[in-house]
Amino acid sequence: MTFSEDERAVSELIGFIFVFGFIVILISLWQAQVVPAENSKTEFKHYEGVQEDMSQLRSDYIDAAETGTTRSTTVKLGTSYPTRILFVNGPPPQGRIHTEMPSDGTISANGFSASRVCGLNSPVKSRSITFNTEYNHLSDSEAPPYIFENSVLYRQTPDGNVLFESDQLLVQGSTLNLYPLTSNMSHSGIGGESIDFKSAETGEIEVSGSISVTIPTTLSDEQWEELLKNQPNFDSAQQVGSQRVKIILSDASWTVQCAAVGAEQTPDVTDPPQIKSGGNDSTGVGDGSISNYDENSTSDTFSSSNGRWVGITCTDQLLLSDGQPASKPNGNNLQGDVIRLTGRLNDSTGESYTIDIKLARATDGSWNKKEVVIYDGNDNNVNAELTAAAAKRIYEGGETDILELSNYDDPDTGSGSFSDFVQRIQALEDDAPVVWQTSRMTGRVTVALECDPPPAPPASGVSVVDGTTPSSESSALEFDIQVASGSTKTITDVNITTPGNQNDDVKSSWQLKRTGQNKEARLTVSNTNGVNQSGGLKQNIKLDGTKYQLDTNAVFSDGAVLDVDMGEIKNGNVKLKYHLVDSKSKADVVVTFYFQDGTQFQAYLRVTNVNS
Repeated sequence: MTFSEDERAVSELIGFIFVFGFIVILISLWQAQVVPAENSKTEFKHYEGVQEDMSQLRSDYIDAAETGTTRSTTVKLGTSYPTRILFVNGPPPQGRIHTEMPSDGTISANGFSASRVCGLNSPVKSRSITFNTEYNHLSDSEAPPYIFENSVLYRQTPDGNVLFESDQLLVQGSTLNLYPLTSNMSHSGIGGESIDFKSAETGEIEVSGSISVTIPTTLSDEQWEELLKNQPNFDSAQQVGSQRVKIILSDASWTVQCAAVGAEQTPDVTDPPQIKSGGNDSTGVGDGSISNYDENSTSDTFSSSNGRWVGITCTDQLLLSDGQPASKPNGNNLQGDVIRLTGRLNDSTGESYTIDIKLARATDGSWNKKEVVIYDGNDNNVNAELTAAAAKRIYEGGETDILELSNYDDPDTGSGSFSDFVQRIQALEDDAPVVWQTSRMTGRVTVALECDPPPAPPASGVSVVDGTTPSSESSALEFDIQVASGSTKTITDVNITTPGNQNDDVKSSWQLKRTGQNKEARLTVSNTNGVNQSGGLKQNIKLDGTKYQLDTNAVFSDGAVLDVDMGEIKNGNVKLKYHLVDSKSKADVVVTFYFQDGTQFQAYLRVTNVNS
């Protein structure tokens, strides 16, 4: 008997080997190509996020310097790859953020003392901040390190090419800004790392002539030439050593500002020099003034940073007026005609608040910035936007109370809110006299801290005459008021506000202005015999509560009726339909009449339609 060979099992085995080999090849190809490609995408996504983190780090650093407060920023140092069951990831990329000192870190100057203006021991030294992640797939050419130094954020490739991520703030017009980093810092890992930037007070001096500053930098003189080429007062940049560039500035009247910043620790600055009252000491720090608050001197013009005001017993109102903006082409989101005021209020109990007022108006009158930020002593902060009318008054000879909530667009309320911080500031002097310290000034502005004036008592015997408003839309405010029999009243002043309690659109009606020689306010008495007299005012009337003295007082007595006619609203371009109501809470427009005897009377108008 013979037996033939059975090869069926061999065929199945060979098939299994082929399939298994194919799977192994696929897994190997996936591990070798797909996994790296996907992990590379993960790294690239992280690197894109780093760009946002470092831009925010720059912004927070500069904000800390300019406001004299602490700012916290978070940078995600590294990343993790997606979890894989069948495939192997490399170790997660770790990142590192740390300080470096280009050259010897020294900032030197000609024309002023860097040590004096910065309040630091000589020589003044600064550091740069470098961030880099050691990726497994992206090279340093594909993901170059980020460097922040001398207000500039950039990336530097291994071959020396520089990719700028921000503009510079070192030179802005005729202002030189120094923000030295005074301490070391180093963090590494995968997760997010929080970094606190702590600033000291800003020093400022005024100098004239051609000045220069030599800075430690990894950028070349040509690269600084590129950064500064659009600055009108920039002369040239010179390489004066390894990682040292001299910035030469042209003959001008210069404002030199310096705010030292520490990473994780407050800079060790010397005591600010005493501020000299009056005059301009071009070699001193803080050519402002020291004022003693009293009942007869409730305001002061701070001509530069570090103005100090002591013994303040009223913080109900913080009034800004007579603004003289400085032109800034760019920088920290403030561009155009800029007024920047940062001041700190503190009392002997240790309670303190920093108020940062940022105003920037474009040439067409629109607003790039009109923000007020308040910080408490623990660096909690709140912010709100001034109305366009309130910001405009500061620029155009009016007056705006920074602590009056009606001057803001929708300020938040409640515990820890903007209105809560305002109320805390207004209550400061209840505990102890307060000190005001200006830490930053761009442009010029008059500052007044005053008590809320007691309201004038209401006038007796004066009433509105119902049914005397127009039956249709009108670009004037028209109604009658009447005095009681046997009484005489003399109107000396008026003001108009637009609370918009029922119709918020009325707030767009910000001014009364008639063309030609016509009077904006006409107060016509029904009987001009005896002591009665018609009054009026020929002056544009802003609807912001500004008090206007009449050109001619209006006198009405013994039951006389006074016809009130005020217009035109925005040159007649706005028409309102309205009627008289009995309370301020129902009113969209409030007209206040001030009488010679110290009393006042208010007429309340409810607007039902605004047609512009």
